[in-house]
Amino acid sequence: MSSRTSAEAPVATGAWLTAVAPDKQVQRWVIPETEVLVGRPEAQEPEGKLTVAGDPTLSRRHFWVARTLTGLRVRRCPEARNPIFFRGQDSDDFELSAGQHFVVGSTHFQFATSDRSSEPPTPAREMTLAHSSREGARERQARECLHAMTRLLPRLKRATDEQGQWEGALEVLAGVLPRASTVMALKIEPERLEQDQGDFYQVLHSYQPMAMSRPLPPSRRLLRSAFKGQETSLHLWEDAGGGEGLTVQAQMTWALAAPVPGTDYALYAWGGEMGSTLTMGTEDQPGQQERVLVDLVAETLAHYLVLRQMHQLEGQVGQFFSPALRKLLLQRGSEAILHPARRQVTVLFFDLRGFSRATEKADEGSQDLDKMLEHHDALTEVMTMVTGAVFEEEGIVVDYQGDAMLACWGAPMACEDHSLRAVRTARTILEKLHGLDVPFGTQAPGGRRQVMRCGMGIGCGEVVAGQIGARHQIKYGVMGRVVNQASRLEGLTKYIGVPVLMTADVRASLGQEVLCRRVGRIRPAGMAEALLLHELVVPVELGGSGLSGDEVTAYEAGEALFTEGRFMDALGSLRQVPLEDPVGSFLTRRAYQLMDEGAPEGWEGVLEFKAK
Repeated sequence: MSSRTSAEAPVATGAWLTAVAPDKQVQRWVIPETEVLVGRPEAQEPEGKLTVAGDPTLSRRHFWVARTLTGLRVRRCPEARNPIFFRGQDSDDFELSAGQHFVVGSTHFQFATSDRSSEPPTPAREMTLAHSSREGARERQARECLHAMTRLLPRLKRATDEQGQWEGALEVLAGVLPRASTVMALKIEPERLEQDQGDFYQVLHSYQPMAMSRPLPPSRRLLRSAFKGQETSLHLWEDAGGGEGLTVQAQMTWALAAPVPGTDYALYAWGGEMGSTLTMGTEDQPGQQERVLVDLVAETLAHYLVLRQMHQLEGQVGQFFSPALRKLLLQRGSEAILHPARRQVTVLFFDLRGFSRATEKADEGSQDLDKMLEHHDALTEVMTMVTGAVFEEEGIVVDYQGDAMLACWGAPMACEDHSLRAVRTARTILEKLHGLDVPFGTQAPGGRRQVMRCGMGIGCGEVVAGQIGARHQIKYGVMGRVVNQASRLEGLTKYIGVPVLMTADVRASLGQEVLCRRVGRIRPAGMAEALLLHELVVPVELGGSGLSGDEVTAYEAGEALFTEGRFMDALGSLRQVPLEDPVGSFLTRRAYQLMDEGAPEGWEGVLEFKAK
């Protein structure tokens, strides 16, 4: 079958596909009941192919289209050269509703259905289950309600994923609606509810307990009425045989919609194909029992979804968020808080010293497995302590990486003193870690006897923070240059010999009550940018330099002279710093080396590190 123009297409038969080429030429085809191929012209056109003219970016065999229960399915052919874009995404297999469009190359395609064939006529009767009469109606049908509940709750409990949840709910729904031809679970888009063009719903799952003469899409009129009023609604057509449109083709006599309270979901059913009508209830209130039972299923499902979300959130974020933040997430809802956004944060990268080497040595011994288990138990104790220190300052744990951890302050909730909280946490970690009896640590450089138990790098700046990864798995992350900087600073602590290094931005936000020492301008391995680093000065017994305020002043004077290239003068100031100070010893050795070799051309006082 060759392509048809819009003038040739008998568009009143139900559904059609429109193509607008780059030259604004419009083509339109009726969509047949079977799957059909779409592409640009070729020498020998396959039977039934829809041929699109005017766009060389289309392949001869580009995609297949097929009618579905509620829309149109599009599948990209394997041999197609260019992608198909639907809702801005490169998509190879998707379903769209009436009024939606997709793009291939330079051609826009739109799927449409006629009002006559896609929407039942105005119902003869419309009834709702009012909130005021709900409890009384349930009491009158207590036996049927109890039966529905005893079937629904075990099905929901057994569901291992979202798909299983809807499958179980619809099977129970079909049980309370024995005359239903189709039952569906829908996702409503409230912001599109009043739009005349296109569908405002997505079919999540459908179940067809009875054979149908033709699949039917949900009634937009009924869904609007039910969702806007948040009441279970029923539409009745007196005589399907004398009606028109879909009610004739499927012999539909009733349709029922129930919003799932507090969500954007809805349950939908229709039936009457075998010539029957809803018989339960009075003449004035037909279908009353069905409305009560479907309303009960929807409300029970709503409670289940809330509990499931709370349990999922508690389980997935419990190990990363402090108790206060967990409570806030549950109160305000996780979606808004976890949505990716730009945040001003401080990040801390922690690494435990000596664990990997201790584990490797244990693996060489005769009782290697017992020793490794002992080490991992100690690691668990350490990481639990570190996590507790982060939570005490209302930080979040972004990630665990074996014996390392990334923490953050300022996201998901903003706080003005995020840098101060991170620095306080670093000091708490040092105090608690050096009080633990763990078989880890490395000898500090500079000849000191003190063992370094850990290294920490702290940086602050703007990041993108929010949920990352799969849609249904909560994994909070932060992305930005500052994260890489904190990681590199943590690595530098091994060579400089102090446990905590921070960027100049962190230091600037702390105030003078926190004793810090300007280490110097350093370019870490793998970074083009030189960073002005500062040390958090802590006592020697915590693995730090233990400098006094006067000694910090003497070192910083020497570092300034070193940066200017006045190496002899720098050595004079550095002599006022204790010999055991690893940073002073490092800078002294570098000053002597440059005096012997001469400063490189364009000297700016930057110290290069080649190893991470």
